Amino acid sequence: MLTIHEFDLTEAAYNAIVAIWNANWPDRPVTVAAWQRTAMQRNPTYAYARFVVKQNERIIAYGGYEEPVWSAGTGAYVLFYEVDPAHDNNEIHGLLCQHITQRLASLPGATKLITANLREDKPAKIAFLLSNGFQQVMRHPIARLDVAAFEVSRYAAALARVQAAGIVIRPLSELQSFDPEWQSHLWMLDNAAFQTMPTVAEITERPYAEYRKRFAEPGFTPAAWMIATAQTNTDPVGPYVGMSTLWPDANDATRLWQGFTGVDPAYRRRGIATALKVHTIHYARRQGVKYIVTENAEGNPMVQINLQLGFAPQPAWVNLEKYFLEEKNHV
Repeated sequence: MLTIHEFDLTEAAYNAIVAIWNANWPDRPVTVAAWQRTAMQRNPTYAYARFVVKQNERIIAYGGYEEPVWSAGTGAYVLFYEVDPAHDNNEIHGLLCQHITQRLASLPGATKLITANLREDKPAKIAFLLSNGFQQVMRHPIARLDVAAFEVSRYAAALARVQAAGIVIRPLSELQSFDPEWQSHLWMLDNAAFQTMPTVAEITERPYAEYRKRFAEPGFTPAAWMIATAQTNTDPVGPYVGMSTLWPDANDATRLWQGFTGVDPAYRRRGIATALKVHTIHYARRQGVKYIVTENAEGNPMVQINLQLGFAPQPAWVNLEKYFLEEKNHV
């Protein structure tokens, strides 16, 4: 008999859901400690819930919903769930999805947008959600760069043009030594650049307190964050106009994950994004890293920049979404 329960935060429950995740995503393993740390840092003002499905008291699936920080208060929620591959069937998928969406229906606000993020190499799960009223609305191509194969000489002229235009690119670790306001400057740049990114939901400004949490994450490496500033005669730092970040893979020292790459809208189409990417590749090469993995939404010019730099396409993430009205249509 299948039963569904609130997640109880015990060590045994964490062990069970982490094992389920790792069985489904062996190329992106996680640890209990990492998930517990994320839970402790979560802001309780944003809606979040997690449930488990048990069979004879054994956890065989989990799922829930989360209100994204970048779209808080808009009625958008992210649905997530995973099932133990040894027990995977549509009955469990249906039980979780129905329970999650019913709980979402009880939250304030009439109209809800539920999104689910899946990878294209999970076709059965995608097919289930499509058969239950979800629609695919966006792809996020994943791409991987062979760092050793990158042709550095091809970009010497492009880097020189950016530098000649008064744009200085340097690691955050250098800026930290003489800019005491580096955190707020990054936050303002990130919000300005992120506002125009293709997304499935309305973008809202992320609070400064939330943004600063990333600087306390174990993988935060200031030397791997490349920041572009615009030189001026009166400001020794200059405004922050672009950024590109790298994060280590906790399970694979040969791989780095490319985080957010963005340029202030007022400074776009000047080659800054490409120059930032080249600087991150230089960093990866110095560290002896073999691969950089990144992802961007289709429609984002960064996809073409990645391809031009030599990133090879991998299975993409897809966004599925479903609207429902609280008063009329509980899914």
